Amino acid sequence: MIERGHLEVEKDSRDELIKLEGHLISFLKVTAARAEKEIGYKMPGYAHLQRA
Repeated sequence: MIERGHLEVEKDSRDELIKLEGHLISFLKVTAARAEKEIGYKMPGYAHLQRA
């Protein structure tokens, strides 16, 4: 196993966190757009004859 320096590991971790942040932002944008599109839909109060 190759040992890596602390700074190299820290840089790689930071890069991965930046990628993750981008994915989360995209997910939230899609979720918000879908919520706006489907705002008129009603949620069922019962599922399988039991209260949801």
